Amino acid sequence: MEVDVKWNNMNEITEVTALIPGTPFAKNVRCRLCGEEIFSLADNADQATIDAEMVRLSAHMAIQHQVHVEHHKCDDPNCVD
Repeated sequence: MEVDVKWNNMNEITEVTALIPGTPFAKNVRCRLCGEEIFSLADNADQATIDAEMVRLSAHMAIQHQVHVEHHKCDDPNCVD
């Protein structure tokens, strides 16, 4: 039997384990559901690398936990949400 569980808050299923120095942005993220590191960046990562890591995070959640993660790039340069 498949259980459809929905989370509205990524903080419930992920944990930021490191920030990019001097910023409020995640450098490393761990999955709370299984403990695997699912997002990892170098301090000077470019946008293509960030996008690839978001795809990896989304794929992990979908494949391993059947959780759909929606993400988008915000146009607000001051946004940290």
